[in-house]
Amino acid sequence: MYMVSGIVMADETMRDASDEPQITDGAATKKKSRPRDLLWEISRSKVSILYDTWDDVPEGTKNTLWEDAKREFGIEEDVLKKRDVLTTCDKRWRDFKSRLVTRWITKTRKGPNNDRLPYVMYPFITREIWDQFVQKCSSKEFQAKSAKARISQAANKHPHFLGQKSYAEMIPIWQSRG
Repeated sequence: MYMVSGIVMADETMRDASDEPQITDGAATKKKSRPRDLLWEISRSKVSILYDTWDDVPEGTKNTLWEDAKREFGIEEDVLKKRDVLTTCDKRWRDFKSRLVTRWITKTRKGPNNDRLPYVMYPFITREIWDQFVQKCSSKEFQAKSAKARISQAANKHPHFLGQKSYAEMIPIWQSRG
């Protein structure tokens, strides 16, 4: 069974840990895969980083993502599950774009230990696409939007620190710790 955004998805043949798909990030292979990791891999490789928002992504691409998720996780056709899977894909795609910006363009976060650029690490990003992305992220409009978001985030009095588990999932863990 797999869980994506609160949906439990079962494969027709329940796989054991040795059958888990191997996810690669272009640099190293991860030993275990979680559904959101697989959705991250699918999203970042099939959706161009040149789109500004998820609304700009063509419906055909979104349908391809949904079909891939259905096939991988054995999900039956359902409008609510499709919405949840595509919402997760949207989040993973935005996270990837953010990682590209903070590690290679603004350099506000530490990048990989080598000097390789994203178009070398990720085969789905070409040099031309990367150059266009850098140009877009270096524009005054992007910089103003980024500054506004930083100010907004700084004003957040109650940032989220729970991690990947919900509050209800953390209560038993906290109780066991005393």
